[in-house]
Amino acid sequence: MKKFLISIVFILVCVCCFAFAVDDQSAQNTSGDVYYPVVFTSEWKTLSRNERVAACRLSQEEISEMNTTDFITKLLQNPFMVDLYAFDSFELGYQHLKNDFPEISALESRADLGSSLIDVYQAIPVATSKDESNNILPLSFLEILIAQPDMTENLSKSDIEAIAEIAMNKHCEKVLFPSINGNMRHFLQCDQRSPAIESCTSS
Repeated sequence: MKKFLISIVFILVCVCCFAFAVDDQSAQNTSGDVYYPVVFTSEWKTLSRNERVAACRLSQEEISEMNTTDFITKLLQNPFMVDLYAFDSFELGYQHLKNDFPEISALESRADLGSSLIDVYQAIPVATSKDESNNILPLSFLEILIAQPDMTENLSKSDIEAIAEIAMNKHCEKVLFPSINGNMRHFLQCDQRSPAIESCTSS
């Protein structure tokens, strides 16, 4: 029961943080368009969960028109990404998201997924102050995604190694700002294929 209550509190905190994040430039693309404008409509408050999920699904036309980097970036702003934390494991959360959003399977099959994951991962900075807190959830979401075998099973060894190196660098940045980044899970903790975690102070 205690673990359940702690999980509920954590999820509520994540939802609040995400609501703050999407109401900012981080929820927009380079053209200034909001990624999921339906979230900001009065209609959103009247929709059931299933209706909200349906409203946030990407159409086949949208998917075909997006390059993989934009595809990943938009997915990270999906308001239901917090569901990754709502289950006993990230794997279960990920499968739940895939059931709700079939476009995730389409993303998994992209030929340039590896290089695009690397580009997006590298581009999201580690939060070093409260002013940069909008980066915390997207970075955490991405690190959970790239730890899922379904997402990265077709990536090359060099892509996995590059992702692991970025993860190590970001981990070392996070430990310098524990009050900002807390105990958010990262790729090196989630994926057994990555190299062993080294000390951030090692030469």
